[in-house]
Amino acid sequence: MMERMELIPRAKAIILSPATEWRAIAAEPNDAQALYLRYAVPLAAASALAAFIGLALIGRIFGYPGAIGSAFFSAIVGFFFSLIGIFIVAKLAAFLAPKFGGVADDGAALKLVVYSNTAGWLASQFLIIPPLGFLAI
Repeated sequence: MMERMELIPRAKAIILSPATEWRAIAAEPNDAQALYLRYAVPLAAASALAAFIGLALIGRIFGYPGAIGSAFFSAIVGFFFSLIGIFIVAKLAAFLAPKFGGVADDGAALKLVVYSNTAGWLASQFLIIPPLGFLAI
């Protein structure tokens, strides 16, 4: 099981050596709570924080008018939808797995979806500087 301080090395390994890291991930036990609390929540929160900072604070320097209240609301909604979306897509992946020769395993599907979102969560840090926000797509 991934310990708390392994978030950064895990994310780095998924980006830089995915084949090796996916083998390590496959060998780990399926622990949905740990996966959410130790990996998905911190990365989704960092993404939401980057969007808030970009919209409410730094965006003003670049001429993007942003109200702090709407930026905060947008960040909170984005954070929760990110976590809800992971759950929904993981259920869909588990449902579809047998149709592609796989096994319907909710835990494995959750690991797939959470760790597959790593690159997007990391790229979302570009939202801090609004002109670079397109790199988060």
